[in-house]
Amino acid sequence: MQWPRDCPAGRSRAGRSESRGDTDHRGECRLALDGRTLLRELLSAGGPAGGEAVATDLLRGAWADLSDEIGGDALGNLWACRRARGARPAPTVVLAAHVDVIGLVVTRILPGGFLRFAPVGGLDPRSILSREVVISGRRAVPAVVATVPPHLTTAEGRRRIPPVDELTLDTGLPDDELAWAVRPGDRGRLAGGPTELLGGRWCAAGLDNRAGLVALHETLLALHGRELPCDLYAVANVQEEVGLRGIGPVGRRLRPVAAVVVDVGFAAQPGAPAHLTASMGAGPVLAVGPALHPAVDTLLQASAGRLAIPLQREVVAGNSSTDAWALQVAAGGVAVGLLSIPLRSMHTPGETVDYADVAHTGALLGAAVAAMDAGWASGLVTRLTGGEAGV
Repeated sequence: MQWPRDCPAGRSRAGRSESRGDTDHRGECRLALDGRTLLRELLSAGGPAGGEAVATDLLRGAWADLSDEIGGDALGNLWACRRARGARPAPTVVLAAHVDVIGLVVTRILPGGFLRFAPVGGLDPRSILSREVVISGRRAVPAVVATVPPHLTTAEGRRRIPPVDELTLDTGLPDDELAWAVRPGDRGRLAGGPTELLGGRWCAAGLDNRAGLVALHETLLALHGRELPCDLYAVANVQEEVGLRGIGPVGRRLRPVAAVVVDVGFAAQPGAPAHLTASMGAGPVLAVGPALHPAVDTLLQASAGRLAIPLQREVVAGNSSTDAWALQVAAGGVAVGLLSIPLRSMHTPGETVDYADVAHTGALLGAAVAAMDAGWASGLVTRLTGGEAGV
């Protein structure tokens, strides 16, 4: 359907400002949900792999007023589509950020109100001792990762980090009530919402990769009211943390000619090798390497230069361990780029980003998408006959 240039009347969503049709000089919905508010909501929601619906429901509401249509699939992937205006066919472009976060799953119920659990994704046992969690059972059940007091452990035991399969969750519930409220297979998340630190920094569990999703939201805000040369899909894909499971079906369903994956990367901090990290507050990190398409890299670099957006670089010689690796070979091949938002303390409850890097990533993507027209896309594929370029 055709979408008006101005913001549509706001849908009723408790606790949110309503859109009333005003558009500012950049084309953004002035009363649409701003990025920081969305980030706070997403970080407070949880949503480990297999249980992402609580987060995609938030995104569905936030992106409805910024897109022509909302879609998804049975796996749980969600996308917001902005249709190109003008001549057809238009190239299909995907911007993707995974929506799942690390978490846990209940494996056994023990006497005394305790639970055994297993990690969902790369949960670091060093960082979860004595942490509060919330189990999504028949009702939300708060719990804490129990630890044996140091007085009752040996000297060797105090030096040892217990693996996850030795840890338990203490719910404090009577056995009968716990058996009703929680079942094996119920998922849990690290408790607590975000903390805004000084200097524009945010700290919370789940910034990997809710920061990337909010960068896509910033892109949709920047592009609102502007005609696009491509069919743009902002994708919140599921199950990245358990083996890049969700992005492949997205590629086969949408069949994009080009895509940019947004994830987090390692930020500089004491103890981290300098050559493997980037600086927080110095802009997103553009990955370059054999699995990342040079035309997409070139366009992102040019767009950053045109808007004076700071951009860092990293070399990825093989598997990036991100959805870019899986999307590249989906649906006959996709020209993929990768942007990373620098993040400290990855896969811990203390993940930290600089919101300026999130905003710069969103602005950069908006500028790049505006240049992804049919002429640019035709240069990505070489026909087998005659050496001509085509789409």
